[in-house]
Amino acid sequence: MEKRINDLHLCEKLAGCPKGTRLWSPMFGECEFIGLSKDVDEDPDEDKFWVRSDELGLNTFFDDGRFFSTSEECLIFPSKDNRDWSTWVNPKPKVERFDPKTLKPFDRVLVRNYTGRPWIPAFFEQFVPDDAYPVEAVNLCARFALVVPYNEATHNLFGTTNEAPEYYRWWEDAK
Repeated sequence: MEKRINDLHLCEKLAGCPKGTRLWSPMFGECEFIGLSKDVDEDPDEDKFWVRSDELGLNTFFDDGRFFSTSEECLIFPSKDNRDWSTWVNPKPKVERFDPKTLKPFDRVLVRNYTGRPWIPAFFEQFVPDDAYPVEAVNLCARFALVVPYNEATHNLFGTTNEAPEYYRWWEDAK
């Protein structure tokens, strides 16, 4: 087995990194991350990743940062000024969230006040921003802290204390 340069595992570091994340190479200058080979091309067994540069277009790097298989040094870095991958923090893509303001009166929803309480069905009435209990339900004559639409992605929450899918957890961004 081939010894890795500085024991880098850049594919692990770059996994989940948004396409377009800026990197730097002494060969190409400014580059942008395109994706891991296993996600971009037909050779999923290769531990490589793709970058794009204005100089040479699309190129692949090995998992340890080498550009050529015969190279003995890493040739891709977090930036021109930072050549230390141990200090680099993978930027996380912003998670798109459901917006409860898109609900309309009489939409079918599931509501609850606290994590750990069961989700109950209701008909949405209105959303009152900046309130501890911003969700009003028509049929329950009550207000609630949390609401998700009742649909294919959330119907299994009914009667459970399970957490909603990440997309529907709008309250995490409201904090």
